[in-house]
Amino acid sequence: MKSAFLSALALGAALTATGPAAAQSSPTTTLTVNIAGLKNSQGVCKVLLFNKPAGFPNEDAKALRCVEALIKGNTSQYVFANLPAGTYAVGVVHDENHNKKMDTNFMGIPKEQYGTSRGARGGVGGPPKFAPARFLLSGPVASLLITME
Repeated sequence: MKSAFLSALALGAALTATGPAAAQSSPTTTLTVNIAGLKNSQGVCKVLLFNKPAGFPNEDAKALRCVEALIKGNTSQYVFANLPAGTYAVGVVHDENHNKKMDTNFMGIPKEQYGTSRGARGGVGGPPKFAPARFLLSGPVASLLITME
């Protein structure tokens, strides 16, 4: 009798955990990144999504997500699905020779096109910083246009 009661209690707890309350989750966003201004259709666009400054704008290992997007004409697009609300920044590299890195000259200046969210640019001090490139995601759908330099 006691074991039947405990089994019923455990079953009730399991059903509660998988019921409507458990099915509700935090809302997510689908972010479409549109890339314009590519000088040619060679290679791919490497699209890096960051949720913190470390590694921004082009360190694959430190990105939240790093993907390759095909180029059509002089544009590209990638859709990130199921992103939780929060602050993000995007960096894009036109990997023309498909070697999976941003090629630079002997001074570290990029040889391949790049772009960032909100048009953040680097300068004498180095690559673009996270803070001027960051944006807030909070709705179910968002889009972003990155124009390559």
